[in-house]
Amino acid sequence: QTYRHVTHKVLQERNLEGQTLLAIIEVNRVNLAECLPIVLKKEYGCHRRDMLKTEQCLARQLESSMSAGQIILELNDLENANSFAKRSKIWMILFVCWLCPTVGITFFDIFFDSLLAIEYYHQFNNITYVQQSIEKCERCQEVFLKPEFNTTRTTLHCFESCFSTEARLGYTLTFLLLPILFYLTEFLTLTDRYEVTTLRHKVTRSLQEISHNCWNPLKLFAGILKFITWFSITIFVIIFWQPITALFKFYRDGIYETSTGNKRVDARIRKRRSDLTCSRGELIEVNCESAFEPIIQGYIIFP
Repeated sequence: QTYRHVTHKVLQERNLEGQTLLAIIEVNRVNLAECLPIVLKKEYGCHRRDMLKTEQCLARQLESSMSAGQIILELNDLENANSFAKRSKIWMILFVCWLCPTVGITFFDIFFDSLLAIEYYHQFNNITYVQQSIEKCERCQEVFLKPEFNTTRTTLHCFESCFSTEARLGYTLTFLLLPILFYLTEFLTLTDRYEVTTLRHKVTRSLQEISHNCWNPLKLFAGILKFITWFSITIFVIIFWQPITALFKFYRDGIYETSTGNKRVDARIRKRRSDLTCSRGELIEVNCESAFEPIIQGYIIFP
């Protein structure tokens, strides 16, 4: 009868000893076993069936982390939050709403920069096109001081003609390759906790195996093969550092959101590390390409 009249404010009220209703029920759960699921269900409904907010609210109400952990486990069992359908929904949301936009935009950017570099390379090798650009630029320089320079439609193409093919190709390649230099610095300077790929440790360990097995031909050959393998993978990872760290973040976010209990605590630590690494990779990409590159390419493509 009174269930629908209970609000979240009522559940948050504390007695003189600072205990909420849920804390009292948890202490006397043996005698109030039927009350606990009802309160948990009400608490879950007050937070609009948001499991994360409900867990945080329950942790603030209860006195010990052990009690909070037990109550959260019971809430998960009550709502079947770890079911296959629930996990699939979480993975799908992360994939569609975060991974696809992040990785997709990066690969689109790399793809179009590569197309521009190929186009400018062909223009650079086209002697006729280069000569025509030089002649057009010379004509533009002749009328540069005339009053009608900024009023005629044809003079807008002077920006394109006077920007040499060498400069176009150079600028495009610079912005295409510059992030790799910063990715390499990031890979070498990150601590072992935040180097999510663990490739640096594997390359170092393979070099140590080579140095320790110099007198054993079989182990030496195996160590060299292992080093070449890890080194080749490392080069690929450094080139595509930003999308690969995004993949690690996607995986660890999914593991965290679908875990419970102590596994969720461990997953949260790894999630925070991958969050930082992925954010730094995105900052490198944005800072390299968000300001100067669009200005240069704007003058080239939209004269």
